Amino acid sequence: MVNSVLEYLPLRSLGYLATLPYMDHIVRDHLRRRIESTIAASGLHVQNTLSMMEQSGTVISGSAALEIAAPGLCSPNDLNLYCPLESYSDAIDLITQTDGYIAEQERTTTVAARRTPFSKLNVNNGVRRMWKFRHISTGRRITLTESLSPSPLAPIFFFHLTSLMNCVTGRGAVSFYPEMSEKYTVQALINRSKNFETIHRPLEVSKWTDRGTTIIPDCADTHPGHPSSVTRERRGMCQWSYRHTKDPWTTYLAFKKPELECDIGPALAWRLGHLFKARGQIKIYAPTVHLLHEEWHLRTFRLLEIWIEYAAPLDGDTSVIAPEAWRRSFP
Repeated sequence: MVNSVLEYLPLRSLGYLATLPYMDHIVRDHLRRRIESTIAASGLHVQNTLSMMEQSGTVISGSAALEIAAPGLCSPNDLNLYCPLESYSDAIDLITQTDGYIAEQERTTTVAARRTPFSKLNVNNGVRRMWKFRHISTGRRITLTESLSPSPLAPIFFFHLTSLMNCVTGRGAVSFYPEMSEKYTVQALINRSKNFETIHRPLEVSKWTDRGTTIIPDCADTHPGHPSSVTRERRGMCQWSYRHTKDPWTTYLAFKKPELECDIGPALAWRLGHLFKARGQIKIYAPTVHLLHEEWHLRTFRLLEIWIEYAAPLDGDTSVIAPEAWRRSFP
């Protein structure tokens, strides 16, 4: 009876229940089974996958993580893995050694972008490279995305909707906008960008609207003012607020003891893309993602520039960079 109820509860509600006497073990065991069933559905070995994720820092995100953080919103068919910078080999070995999975070959070219240390993650949606695998019998797909950061989370904060900003680690699950997934009718803020219609797949937002998600284009429609005037409890629902991966608006629940702090590589800070309206004009501010304590401008008297490289896929017919290169980090 208890597990039948737990199946419907989002992650934050499970976290509350885990604090009650005698419920801790029950809740964490339920979360473990929820995660294991998602991994098993892809055909991967469950325990080997969790061990690989814990050791390499790889996480699951996209619709599979959403179904774990807020059950009932979707039925994921594919698995999206995100690994830290240069930490892809363990995940590739696990997938290719699983019966039935083959790599989908994709020609790429190296692209370099000149950035400052502060903005080095704002390149190609935080993605350095991607690998795609398909199961020859079931048709299921696994996508492995390498982050531009030692944190695997950088690409996640460029997702088009906050409802998808969740992840599963080798020890538990994380939701970065849990308050908006707490209701049975889930809300989602749009993560604005200057080229939103070309970066995201066509009809991507309307797909989630059809599934019952309430889309909020501008957070000003839900609260007056922005970070300085929004109450502390509501800042986690503001597009203008700077957030970070260990802030109090993030929900983390571990199924494995000891319960370690949500430590997925170095802490990242982010701010969603949003609209600025003044004097009859509308300006779009793109998403910003950087290391939490990246204060390079305080340590130097000159403007530093660095080159960031990533692999962009080539069109098979024209051998030029495919347009999908700019929308490929999204589930």
